[in-house]
Amino acid sequence: GVAGILLFVLGCHLPAEAPAPQTFASWVREGLPGVDSVPAIRLAASTSSSAVQVTEVADFQCPSCRVFALAAWPAILAHYAPTGSLDVVVVPYAIHALHPYATMAAGAAWCAAEQGDVAFMDRIYEAQDTWSSAATVGDATTSLRSLVTGTSLDASRFDRCLTAAATRRLLQAAQAAADRI
Repeated sequence: GVAGILLFVLGCHLPAEAPAPQTFASWVREGLPGVDSVPAIRLAASTSSSAVQVTEVADFQCPSCRVFALAAWPAILAHYAPTGSLDVVVVPYAIHALHPYATMAAGAAWCAAEQGDVAFMDRIYEAQDTWSSAATVGDATTSLRSLVTGTSLDASRFDRCLTAAATRRLLQAAQAAADRI
């Protein structure tokens, strides 16, 4: 079977109701319950039945998540993904009290991934200082939409996805699943 590992890369601040560390250990031993039904963005697909499944729960507005995504993931993926021994998914999450635009950024990542561009997540993290310091949700959305320029993404399709009720429902489902973990 597939072994499961869950990464919480939320070094900035975990909410008070965050699970106890022993819970994390049980997830590593027993796997993450129901992970196949959680809306997630696939970074690497395994080709082996003995692959390790890594589920990252990431807040796109969290500075610690940005450091992990831009510094650690490239090295991990370069080493393990070519062997087919790693299956990686990212579950979008938002610590709303600290990161009011994280859900919008997760929507941008989701909509780019729907068009086959998972590398767009790097663009979101690289521009985090710009869109996360926006004065309003509208300004943050405009900033995130501007990241589509210079990519192969269909901007109209991206915009429709970003404002779609179905996208909001998927992001809410991912948030709810991560909250249960």
